[in-house]
Amino acid sequence: MTQNFNIATNLGKKIKLRFDVPIFVGGHHITALPHSLPSCFDVGVLGEGEQTMLELITTYERHGLGKQGLKRIAGIAFHDKSETRITEGRKLIRPLDRIPFPARKLLMIKEGTHIMTSRGCPYRCSFCSSSRFWKTTRFFSAPYVLDEIKHLVQEYGITNINIYDDLFMADRKRLREIARLIEQEELLKNVSFSCLARADLIDSEVCELLKGMGVKSIGFGFESCSDKMLSYLKKGTVTVKANKQALDICKNYGLVVSASFIIGSPGETKVDIQATLDFIKSSSLDELDIYVLTPLPGTEVWEYAKEKGMVTGQMDWSILNVESFNSEKGLILTDRLGREEFYEFYLEFCRERDKRKRLYTRRYAEKLRVKDIFSRSNIRKALADPKKAALIFRDFLLSRILRKRARK
Repeated sequence: MTQNFNIATNLGKKIKLRFDVPIFVGGHHITALPHSLPSCFDVGVLGEGEQTMLELITTYERHGLGKQGLKRIAGIAFHDKSETRITEGRKLIRPLDRIPFPARKLLMIKEGTHIMTSRGCPYRCSFCSSSRFWKTTRFFSAPYVLDEIKHLVQEYGITNINIYDDLFMADRKRLREIARLIEQEELLKNVSFSCLARADLIDSEVCELLKGMGVKSIGFGFESCSDKMLSYLKKGTVTVKANKQALDICKNYGLVVSASFIIGSPGETKVDIQATLDFIKSSSLDELDIYVLTPLPGTEVWEYAKEKGMVTGQMDWSILNVESFNSEKGLILTDRLGREEFYEFYLEFCRERDKRKRLYTRRYAEKLRVKDIFSRSNIRKALADPKKAALIFRDFLLSRILRKRARK
């Protein structure tokens, strides 16, 4: 990612000094700015990488990384003397079901993990590079998704799955099929899910489907409580009213709801920001995240910042850190507030975010009551199955930790 590209480059340089090995880099950043390929990287993998990586490894094993061999591989950038050569674009993988499950045996998998059941998003928000990276929206089939979930449960004992799609519910017909297949599987009765959503797609049917398949929490990109700012950020596809209605519907179905918000859009005023803050304070949101609008490569916002001379193809990428805002170096795209006043707003949002986290932690801790954890039924399960005993002991420790956190 852009905010970590300095770290990746520094690591690449250290590896090159110690080992005679080729280094490949992929992801959103190099795909958006392929001509910025640093010298420590032999190849940049542009866009979807499975087939490209397969061809790169095969070519390397047979012939090395000669220029003629690289020229025949679609979807890459590489150094050719003093210039960066970019090959023809890679065709998208269709159908996605051709791709095998990730080799999770190589990773540290715990009780919770994530899956991606689709690629891309049908919307083109001004701040998001995902739709441009994936080019179009494609879906793994419902049977494929079910098989991957069953694989996670059977092989790794997974009990919680974060569906990491940009928009899991983009295809309602597929959502119905996935929900139906999961509900039919006795093996998956105790598996819980979380996913991301859009307010304009939420209604009672969707919530019933999500609840039926075991979704416990749902996340939205509400972004702003100013319709003017939403029109800029989300291209007029959603309104403040729709956001509020979606929140109410999800809470009525007992879902845990989180939302992300963005401040600092071009032309955003103090009144616009205050409206978002006021909504958060009075809302029933369980958790929230706050971001300062960041011009990431491959987005419309990047082009705006580039025209203003705020970003270039070669810069300190850590400035574009979406996780935390640097009060001195962070970019502010609105000219309606001074840096100091803007930063005070940002801190106020952070305080509200942290308060929600404490409240949510307290509620969760209350659910993990010791007398419930060591109930007769749980003790019987523990005696019959060592794995159950370990889970019960884990819940006990977790309840103690969460109670301490909630009191802080």
